[in-house]
Amino acid sequence: MKKQINATIKAHLLRSAFYLLLLLAVCAIPFALAQRGTKKSTGVIAGTYPAPSLPQTSQLPMFTSGPAGAHALPILPMPEAPQVILYDQYDNAGTNATSSQDFEASLDAFDDELADDFVVPGGQTWSVESIDADGVYFNGSGPAQNFNVRFYTNSGGLPGTLVASRIGMSYSHVGTTFSVTLSPAVSLAAGTYWVSVQARQDFTPAGQWGWTDRTVQSNSAAAWQNPGGGFAVCVTWGQRGATCGIDAGVPDQVYRLNGTSSGGGTPTPTPTPPACSWSAGPNLPTPPTTLIRAVGVYFPDGNFYTVGGRSSDSAGSDFQHVLRYSPGTNSWTEMGVTLPDNFMNNMACGVLNDSGTDYIYCVGGSFATGTTATDRVFRYNPVTDIATVVAAPWPGAMGTILPGGFSVFNNKLYILGGFNINIGMVDTIYEFTPSPAGWVLKNAHLPAARGYIPTTTIGNFIYTGGGSMFDPTVILVDSTDSFRYDPVADSIITIASIPRATAETRALNFCNLMYVMGGGRTAPNPSNEVDIYDPAGDTWSTGIPFVTARRNFPTDTDGTNRIWLAGGYAPTTATNSMEIFNCTVSPCATPSQIELRARKDRVHQRVVVKLKWTGANSNNVDIYRNGVLIATVPNGSGSWTDLLRNPGDYTYKVCEAGTMTCSNEVTVTIP
Repeated sequence: MKKQINATIKAHLLRSAFYLLLLLAVCAIPFALAQRGTKKSTGVIAGTYPAPSLPQTSQLPMFTSGPAGAHALPILPMPEAPQVILYDQYDNAGTNATSSQDFEASLDAFDDELADDFVVPGGQTWSVESIDADGVYFNGSGPAQNFNVRFYTNSGGLPGTLVASRIGMSYSHVGTTFSVTLSPAVSLAAGTYWVSVQARQDFTPAGQWGWTDRTVQSNSAAAWQNPGGGFAVCVTWGQRGATCGIDAGVPDQVYRLNGTSSGGGTPTPTPTPPACSWSAGPNLPTPPTTLIRAVGVYFPDGNFYTVGGRSSDSAGSDFQHVLRYSPGTNSWTEMGVTLPDNFMNNMACGVLNDSGTDYIYCVGGSFATGTTATDRVFRYNPVTDIATVVAAPWPGAMGTILPGGFSVFNNKLYILGGFNINIGMVDTIYEFTPSPAGWVLKNAHLPAARGYIPTTTIGNFIYTGGGSMFDPTVILVDSTDSFRYDPVADSIITIASIPRATAETRALNFCNLMYVMGGGRTAPNPSNEVDIYDPAGDTWSTGIPFVTARRNFPTDTDGTNRIWLAGGYAPTTATNSMEIFNCTVSPCATPSQIELRARKDRVHQRVVVKLKWTGANSNNVDIYRNGVLIATVPNGSGSWTDLLRNPGDYTYKVCEAGTMTCSNEVTVTIP
């Protein structure tokens, strides 16, 4: 009996030892894999928690992982230079993760999208290069094939118009951190935006991916939509918790954005602070109800005028009248004047002064369904509501040529290029002087023949961005060609090309920057994008887009606070809608009263730069190093210390927070 007991004990001991070794091996394998994965990734530091991989519990997708997805958040390292953390709410994780997934075709009804908002501070332009989203696999073990990342404007606390999309982006995955690289990077001017992160993952066999919910709300609460209706809730954007009923009371998502920040590539930030925004204006009056191919003109009386145009593409739809939009009353008025003829489309117009009186001068034009062009010049006085033909016809019309780009410099109207209707483009440059009225054909020519050119004057130069090329089959094709014309020297050079092809729109001088307003007809145009050119740095950035993509619409600006636009093809039929860009405080640069001093020092064997400033009035100040915002700090102490790691030249400036009221620049050299 003793022997039997001893044998049993031995067996139990051997069996227990075997199980213990097996348990150790099972525990060691995931740890080794996690360590191996950590070495390959720069996304998170070693020792992070592995992502929960929850088994399949449902034959159909679910919109949340449930509390089984709870996990501890990893600690993320700083992104590698020159990238910085642009926005960070990688904290306060809840216990649930919400589905955001592009399923296989058989489950398209369950495709859902989750988004959260963030703010690009005033005066900054961000280049978003990657996003770190915390998440888990559930209802299966993954993996995702890739990720879709989309950026939207803000519309009443929910995602609005799509700004940019990056589909099928590669990612790295360590622990619960899914790091998605955006290629190309997404450029965002100041304003409020939404970002969505969506896994491209087949439910069979990989299950689902969920974005970790966050217990603390920053800005607006996260939004979710299921356009196909498979979940029977929120087929359009709604607040994830309050409206869609998903993890109510846990309002946001866990993520951060990485990239670089600048002011459009120069130390002066692109002036589009949060105080600027687009809003709807009153619809165009009836008649004409809708309006295309008119010219918009801001007049010194403070009103925005549309001159000519037509209501449709039908014969006889030409509009021989002037509309006035009055900002003070937010209303439209049709003026009493009848313009000289029905060649009211595609004119070149600008404000010129003759003998102390301002007039709107208009040149050339065509009529609906016509293939001829007029050389007629007329001027309109909004004060007296009288239009008069000027006895100085444009010699560039030649019966079939419409004006190209147009702009005013030194009280002269310049016309760059033009469209020889259904035949080709021209490269000529004409100059019109109001008194005595006359034309000069300049010696300079456009580097490439173009028509419908977005054109504006900034300082002593006339700038262009885009324009129409000619194709014998499709006739008009958008281009990216961009030029700078010197009216005094009568010379022209090529500048950095506008990042997107466009034409059939205007360029405007807003705060001494060129704003190219949407436009274009070559797919995916027409656009609502606002491209901003900075002459100081020969660089482009993007501004806040307007809502309705359109082309051939009247638009103009007062140069400091407002931009107006109305009508146009949206995208192929005429519209009556109006939009107004308004800055409650002008973002244009003002002389700085802030004085900055800087000196280098060594603290605990580390090189630091100590900044001291006086004259700032805001509660906080923005600190820029080499044109990049590196910190927003309280103004009270008037000092801040920057820790440096590498030798080089470092240029600093301090600005009133969220503005372009900045100090002098100070450069420190670290040997």
